Amino acid sequence: MEIKLALIVDSETHDLDMHYGLETLKGTSDVTSKIAEAVLRNRAPGKVRPNNSVRTKLKYSAKGSFKQNFTIDISDPVLIKRANKIGKSAIAEVISYFIYEALHLHKETENLSLKAQKVIAEMEPFHDALMDKLREHLKDMHQISKYYCHNVTLSYCKPDDHQIIAELNQNTSIHLTETIVEKETFEIEAIINRYNTFTGTGRLLVKGDDGTVPFSFASDMHAVRLEIKKEISQNLDTNNAKNNDEYKYAKLKVSKAIRPATKEIIKYLIKGVYV
Repeated sequence: MEIKLALIVDSETHDLDMHYGLETLKGTSDVTSKIAEAVLRNRAPGKVRPNNSVRTKLKYSAKGSFKQNFTIDISDPVLIKRANKIGKSAIAEVISYFIYEALHLHKETENLSLKAQKVIAEMEPFHDALMDKLREHLKDMHQISKYYCHNVTLSYCKPDDHQIIAELNQNTSIHLTETIVEKETFEIEAIINRYNTFTGTGRLLVKGDDGTVPFSFASDMHAVRLEIKKEISQNLDTNNAKNNDEYKYAKLKVSKAIRPATKEIIKYLIKGVYV
């Protein structure tokens, strides 16, 4: 079974720097195959090996500004059955969602198909592990944008149309790599709506805001006081059982990591709770 994709680099000519072009192709291969494997196996992806059942293959490329056709090849019959059940278009949606999630450019799941939403919800237990892997591979995928300012478009090739999965450029590269942690500590009231008790990471919604933001603890997990961990877990459990107008907000002592260019908050670092 094949899922046909295409990577287009807006190079203005048919030429492309070979070193950074290959780094971008490698990153694209890693990102798409890792997400596809996570979708189909419903677990965090492992290392790429010669006998992997989910792999990428280069295909014939049309002329124009540099374009590389390739496929995600699935050989395991069990995974083929799951892929057919989900649908290629929905898998492409999930790949798109996780690319932007890893870039801190969050897409609301409400705009996705019901099949894609269901798959993303099933992947929640290994969300953070997948994000860690993707961010490293996305650095490779951005090489041609970072060093040559070329825009990159990744698309899913439908029989009669193209479905854009991701559009990358210098700005998305900056989004991925350049952050600073401000020294100022302040208080927020927030709802915990995702939390991994093993890694100490998750997402929260600040009172009055529309979108959620990632968080982690300011110190290593083993150094975080038990009462802080309990407050975070209890807030998540409490709000999972309530309606929107009955949410219980936690008072948190935090600092923040931001993008210097845009001042956008990338992550809150929790230093304490106010009970």
